Amino acid sequence: MTSANGKQGAFTGKEWLLIVLGLVVVASFGIRTISNSDFWLHLAGGRLVAEQGAPRIDSLSFASAGSAWVNSTWLYDRLLYMLWNIGGSGLVILDNVGCIVVGLLLLVFVAKKWAGANSITLALLISAWLIAPRFVVGPVSPALFTAAVFIYMLSCVKKKWLQYLVVLLAQLFWTNIHPSFLLGPIIVVCFAIEAWLRVRSEPDNVSARSSAMAMSGLLVGTLLVSFLNPYGLGLHRHAVMMGVGVASSYVREWISPFSGQFKNAVAAKHIVTIALLLGAGGLVTERRKLPLGVTSIAVVSAFLVVRSLWFVDFFAILAFPFLALSLCAIGGFLKDSASSLLKEKTAGLQRGLTTLIILLAVFSLGTVVSGEYYMSSGSVSSFGLGAEYDLFPNSAAKIIERTDFPARAFNGITDGGFLLWKYPGRAVYVDGRAGVHDETLFVELNKCLAGADDAWKEFEANWEPGAAIINCNTPGVGFVVRSLLQSQRWVLGYFDGTTVVLLRATSSNQSIVQDGDLQKEGLAVLERERMRYAKELGGWKSPGNSPRLVGAANLYMALGRYDEAASVLGLLVRGTPAMANAWLNLGIAETQNGDLGAAQAALDRAAELMPKNVWPLLHLSRVCALKGDKAGETAALDKARQLSPTAVAAFMDMENSGAQQ
Repeated sequence: MTSANGKQGAFTGKEWLLIVLGLVVVASFGIRTISNSDFWLHLAGGRLVAEQGAPRIDSLSFASAGSAWVNSTWLYDRLLYMLWNIGGSGLVILDNVGCIVVGLLLLVFVAKKWAGANSITLALLISAWLIAPRFVVGPVSPALFTAAVFIYMLSCVKKKWLQYLVVLLAQLFWTNIHPSFLLGPIIVVCFAIEAWLRVRSEPDNVSARSSAMAMSGLLVGTLLVSFLNPYGLGLHRHAVMMGVGVASSYVREWISPFSGQFKNAVAAKHIVTIALLLGAGGLVTERRKLPLGVTSIAVVSAFLVVRSLWFVDFFAILAFPFLALSLCAIGGFLKDSASSLLKEKTAGLQRGLTTLIILLAVFSLGTVVSGEYYMSSGSVSSFGLGAEYDLFPNSAAKIIERTDFPARAFNGITDGGFLLWKYPGRAVYVDGRAGVHDETLFVELNKCLAGADDAWKEFEANWEPGAAIINCNTPGVGFVVRSLLQSQRWVLGYFDGTTVVLLRATSSNQSIVQDGDLQKEGLAVLERERMRYAKELGGWKSPGNSPRLVGAANLYMALGRYDEAASVLGLLVRGTPAMANAWLNLGIAETQNGDLGAAQAALDRAAELMPKNVWPLLHLSRVCALKGDKAGETAALDKARQLSPTAVAAFMDMENSGAQQ
């Protein structure tokens, strides 16, 4: 598939408009409000770099104080802090979008050697959907831009001195903004192999040998430049650890703390599969000699994304030129086949394909601008240039900023970075720095968040915390709060839906506990969010996924306040019908409230959204039993046994035990 007019490499004005439309779609996925928790950690880190330089020892947490800290994003953090001070969230988001869009524009010039406007635009749309789940403000975007600079310079620029200057400067920048900098030399290796294979096929070509030697020298140069950082070889060790280390798995955030409760939260794997199949199709149908450098980079990126979806953004950028080439090859094959079958010109098919691509672009834009994409994937973000503060303990400032608030408080990873940014000078328990906190700390944290009382007692003995700042959006955390309150070692100090603040039951905390205005303030914040959400239901634009309402529902369910839980969950399932866990909890709450008809409808929907989850079926069997529907009870249990006989047996034992009591 060449360009629409059949001329490859020289696009008309209309073809450039088509490509620009593809880039606009890419940009639309990045114009999203900030909701990723690591953003605040980078911002707090940037403030620290501005004040003290690149850190080497942890001073931000009390659990890992004094530990070695290799901040592999120190330069990015500093630049982010500078941009934030200049233009706030709007400038930061636009800069992040610019990195990806300009990077892809550079790769368009690489791809136009082998592909036409239709192929390139379709590749842009696929890349937009690939990168969408991870298109958040963070150091990955400038790292991807730098990777695109590498590929463009080594593919399209012939002046060796310019290649050396730009690539070495880009490597220096990459090294100090993100641990993926080791991909820089790997990209050069791919092009160096291509250059030396050309020498092998053309041994008398002096120019080819000179280019190969220059590429080898550039490889050495990028490796040497990578040591120009505040941490020397320690940065390389850290980069490898972040790729294979166990501790790094604890701090990764896919979309949001509760995105796993949505049916479409990991739809990216299906788009990756499509992209991989298209790439394979290109290998089969391409009749020209494949560009080895671009193809090798695509293979490396495919290996990374097959290993883990966390590399989907790198796959979207590194494989882009080859994806465009593959689409062109597949299109050419289909065009030739159609010409042979129809025995007539296929200009109409070409125009039809262009129209289809435009419709796909319009659909993508509509999905993003309306908020449907964010709602269905479980993201807290929305289309815009702001920040989503409701996911973090922002409103809890009323209690946290009190002079008598305990100096040491428990917190989870999600809140760690925000607490560091919002409340400077307060050390946190833990945050998202896998290179600072060892695996043991994360294991103990998870035990606490699972509600293990022994883990909490050990934590209390080791660190003597006076408070616990808990994000209610963490799955299962409501039961942790209930367990701590029942232990009588902790008391409730504040709750606003997103955040619950517990205080140790000590005399030093009495003044906070007895301040009734704190409780009223938190509940007033929650009520304002409930009213906003209800008002926006039914509009053309989604009210979004409300972390405050999700958190409130979680806590109400855990505390057995089923009337309040059902009220909140009823709103959530109207606004976010893809939220499977909300339907499940609504069914449970309505069962407890005695509304069996509403309970059955909710559990049926939950079972539909979670076909491999046994719990909607088990609770549905309970509803059928209460209604006297023996056939329905048996059918639900039979389906549940196919999924997990062990869970069914445990559930039946619990039911029988409850009946005997």
